[in-house]
Amino acid sequence: MSAIESTSDYAAVLRPDVDNLIFDFVIPTAGHRVVDTEGTLTSCVTQKDFFTKKCGDFTNIYYGKTLTEASAASFPKAIAIKKIRFDPKNMEIGQSIVRMLALANEKWSLLNHPNISPIWLLRSSKSTEPIPAFAMPWFDNGNVLDFTHRHPHINKLNIVKQIANAIGYIHAMGEVHGNIVPANVLIADGGIPCLSDVGMNNRLLKVIYNNGWPVPSGWVFKALEELFPQCDPAVFRNTKAMDVYSFACTIFTIFTSKLPFSPRPYGKGMKEKMAGGRSIEKPAEISSLVWSLLQRCLSYNPDHRPSMAEVELELMMM
Repeated sequence: MSAIESTSDYAAVLRPDVDNLIFDFVIPTAGHRVVDTEGTLTSCVTQKDFFTKKCGDFTNIYYGKTLTEASAASFPKAIAIKKIRFDPKNMEIGQSIVRMLALANEKWSLLNHPNISPIWLLRSSKSTEPIPAFAMPWFDNGNVLDFTHRHPHINKLNIVKQIANAIGYIHAMGEVHGNIVPANVLIADGGIPCLSDVGMNNRLLKVIYNNGWPVPSGWVFKALEELFPQCDPAVFRNTKAMDVYSFACTIFTIFTSKLPFSPRPYGKGMKEKMAGGRSIEKPAEISSLVWSLLQRCLSYNPDHRPSMAEVELELMMM
């Protein structure tokens, strides 16, 4: 797929006018996503309004709907359209984002798990060119913290087991999630947790901040070696051990509705984490068995953390 060739094309993607509200899904025919017998697209999606519903670290999120009834078996009716933020005058960054999405889409298309949200690339309905945006199902239940707040008596351990199974599957497929935080654990109908944005965060960091990286908004969920990497940004890679640490912090928050290492001002909390101090104390909401597992996952030394396969096995016994 070729890249968009003018800054006006990029500006049109970011400008919320009516000419830019209809998109086609882009699906690799080699993957398991549904296409027709000719390998062509089965549906398109329309953005329902001009207003951003939510903002991620790199994206503005809009509400959309698929247009054709025949696509019901292939795509959900409600769609989240995620447009990646960048300077539309910077064509090089925009083209790099499009290329990154196209390459990553081949890997995303192979992920097929009940606790992982699919990702679909988009292209403008007026062009055959891909755009710096992607889509996923819209989750009416919100993220896991929204859901557990509304349903305080839900079996949280069951949710945790499903999240662990999804991460274990991602690792077994040779991928790393790279940004396991409560906001990326969305809840489908029936209270089923789904991990979103698999591998997206690390890929966007590489493209948008190729000479370094900002401190992430979810820094409290990040391992020390991710916050303060001891290598050139160009060769930095998220690891499975980082996912294990982030998983443990996310589980802590699911059980307690509190952030790990809080309450602490931002700067002071970062300083303590960098110094390797102030370990998390056991909360009353977490059982001794779960806490013992989380403590090992939270080791500052990545070599001392268990693999997700080991985490899954222990959780199955609880």
